[in-house]
Amino acid sequence: MSEPNETDAKVGGGAADRGNGPSAYFYGRADSPGHHIYPWDRTLDTWELRQYAYETPGGPSLKDARRGDWDPNAQPQGVWRMRYHAEWDLTFYGCWDRSGDHRFGSVSVLIAPGYLDETAMRQLFAREFPNIWARIEAAGS
Repeated sequence: MSEPNETDAKVGGGAADRGNGPSAYFYGRADSPGHHIYPWDRTLDTWELRQYAYETPGGPSLKDARRGDWDPNAQPQGVWRMRYHAEWDLTFYGCWDRSGDHRFGSVSVLIAPGYLDETAMRQLFAREFPNIWARIEAAGS
C-alpha cells in the first residue's frame, strides 16, 4: 500500500497539533486513490487499526470485502456508527461513504484520542476535516 503524500495530509485542513500530536485522524479516501490515514502516522497505520476502522460502520470485514464476499445493500451510504477501543484509547466514528470513491467497501472514519461522544466527534470531524465532512454531508444519508 502506498503512503499518502504531503498534499494528501493537508486535505480538508488536516488535524490541529495539540503538542502531543493531532487531535484527530481521518481514515478513508481524501483526494488520492485508496484509503489512507491522514495525517499519515506510521505508528497508527497498522493492519489491526485499518481493520478496526473499516469495520466501524458495521458489516463485512476488510478481508471479506477484499474477496468480494459481501452484499452491497449491507453498506448504506452515510449511516454513522461509533466505537471505542479501550486498549488504544481511541474513539472511531465512521460510515460507509461512496462520496469520494463510488465503489462499495468505501468508508470514512474519524479517529480521535480518548473517549468522545457523538456530538464531540461530529464537531471534531467538521472542524479538522471540513472538506471531507462537507462532501459526506452533501452525499446525504
